[in-house]
Amino acid sequence: MEKLGFTRDDLAVFGVEAKDTRERILSERVRPRLEEIAYRFAPPLSRLSGKPLAAVIHLPSEAAPRAQASASFIPVGADVNSAPYFTFSLTRGGVHARLIIERQHVGREQIAKKLTKAAAQLARDLGEADLRCYDEWDGRGIPAPSTDKKAPFWRELAARLGKTTGQLDIGLGWPEARAVLLAYEDLLPAYRNLVPLYKHVSG
Repeated sequence: MEKLGFTRDDLAVFGVEAKDTRERILSERVRPRLEEIAYRFAPPLSRLSGKPLAAVIHLPSEAAPRAQASASFIPVGADVNSAPYFTFSLTRGGVHARLIIERQHVGREQIAKKLTKAAAQLARDLGEADLRCYDEWDGRGIPAPSTDKKAPFWRELAARLGKTTGQLDIGLGWPEARAVLLAYEDLLPAYRNLVPLYKHVSG
């Protein structure tokens, strides 16, 4: 299987204090790999989600514990503050396939109601998925897996999303040792796990 090609040095770039060195590594090594992920995954994610998605590349401007580089898949005509979106992110601790609703999303309360109504169905659909919550993550390693994804788990996520400063940030992650071995074929099944949730919150 063809690997994504990220190395331990790529992951370590977020801790490089020298700006010129950090930006060179991000530009020469990280961005091309993110662009390849964007190119390969925008079409299948569009098919899975039922929406045309466009990829946006983000590179961090400074070194920080929560710094990340990402390829985000956003509905055409929207932005990260107006629609739920898929993202592939690279951090010091590993790589991550996530679904995010930002705090700035003006429709969070309505989406939270949808999520509450869908709690029982999501418990059935995603009870076995290796999902992790990233909304309170410190940026180090990857979050611990959510062990009990029954209906109360989804209702709690909905309650948090509906708060004034709420957000939804959930997905799957691979720590450094696995991230450097990850193949393109490993990513699509991860996003398939997130599609049932995406359809409930984006409809």
